[in-house]
Amino acid sequence: MTMEVTVNGRDADKEELESSDWVTKVSKRVAELQESQQRERDGATRAASTSSGCGKEGRTMPAGFNGDKHGVSGRPSYKAAGKKLAERSVASHLPRLPNADHKVIIRPKEGLTLTRRSAPVIGGAVRMTAGIPWQKGREEDRIVVNDKQGTLIYSTPREDDAKKMLDLKVIKLDGKEYEVKTCMAAPESCGKGVVRGLDIRLSERELELAFSHEENRPILGVRSMGNSTSVIITFVDDYVPRWMICFGTPMKCFL
Repeated sequence: MTMEVTVNGRDADKEELESSDWVTKVSKRVAELQESQQRERDGATRAASTSSGCGKEGRTMPAGFNGDKHGVSGRPSYKAAGKKLAERSVASHLPRLPNADHKVIIRPKEGLTLTRRSAPVIGGAVRMTAGIPWQKGREEDRIVVNDKQGTLIYSTPREDDAKKMLDLKVIKLDGKEYEVKTCMAAPESCGKGVVRGLDIRLSERELELAFSHEENRPILGVRSMGNSTSVIITFVDDYVPRWMICFGTPMKCFL
């Protein structure tokens, strides 16, 4: 069963979301996903022939199925729960973007109402201002307007273009400049959990070391949630464990 956690504190600073360490980690993970996609395509034919039989050996089990309906250690499948949650989320009305793309979230500060402009006009302005004009060879790039959250999402398989978009400070449109904030989004395949009760004086590096335990799930990064004692843990894969060991002490991890 999933639960929503609300905590007090300030929004993450732009510098926190753009830190070179975070961008490097996300870019590395995206590169790994791109490589794994190719391996999956190479093995698709073999998998199809294996699953074509009528016996038990030939059956294709649902993704995430491990023979236990409750998942690891009796825990419900968070992958299945996550899919149900996604169907009801604000992002469910958006077109699906490639999992292995680099994604940059662009949030206009003031003055630019996304619902009052057409998506192609806004997308073109973003591209030209960032120095990434639409041209042959960039057919895989996408700019999606999320009018419910007042943001744009730039998706591209190229790391260099993602970094250019990450440097975007303003959008030039109809002779005006609109300030924006940008941040690099973690891949969709990465699970996220919240752990509460941490010392607010700990740095990001200290938090990562605190959760560097051999029994913990592999993590991409740990970020504090403003001035609160809660932190967000981004995992390498989509599984979010119930417990994480921090400084040798088991702590509950919430979705």
